[in-house]
Amino acid sequence: MEGPRTADELAARLRFTPGAARVHLRRLVAERLVAPTLERRRRGRPVARYRLTPEAGARFPMRHDLFASQFVATILRLYGTEALERVLAEWEETLRARLDAVLPEAPAERLEALARHQTEHGFMAVVQNDQDGVALIEHNCPILDLAKAHPEICAMESSLWSRVLKWKTTLHDCQATGAHACVFRIGRNRAPEKR
Repeated sequence: MEGPRTADELAARLRFTPGAARVHLRRLVAERLVAPTLERRRRGRPVARYRLTPEAGARFPMRHDLFASQFVATILRLYGTEALERVLAEWEETLRARLDAVLPEAPAERLEALARHQTEHGFMAVVQNDQDGVALIEHNCPILDLAKAHPEICAMESSLWSRVLKWKTTLHDCQATGAHACVFRIGRNRAPEKR
């Protein structure tokens, strides 16, 4: 609430000794919840000023889901389902271009990199090889409530993975319909190019 602070400022604010504040700050730095920035002063040594990291920000209440749900509902109310379909198609194209630019070309490496990308965005994704073939499995859905209300988002994701992976990808199981994970089966036939 008050922005970056020094150990001494935090100690005074929290009624700790400066030494105790530094012990806590070292732990928080080790957990990647705060990060120090050296601040130069006119006299004396530089002082470390500590700020929250993005990892710490994720621990605070967020209501992205409420905003997203209301945003989608407003698009539908004002402009109808065709407008939402156009928005999703544009979003799919933007994501495809961005992922194409950063993912490796080799198919197996590309799939593993996509799983890492999805994990970084909260989907807890893994690649699974079993008797049924290859699958991208997302164990968490950060947009679950939105996906339940608008299954076209899940269809867009399946289409996106087909285009990114350049292999037909089918959403086999979906958390929005009650499955424990979203399972995208990667087929043996090349996905059609979308123009």
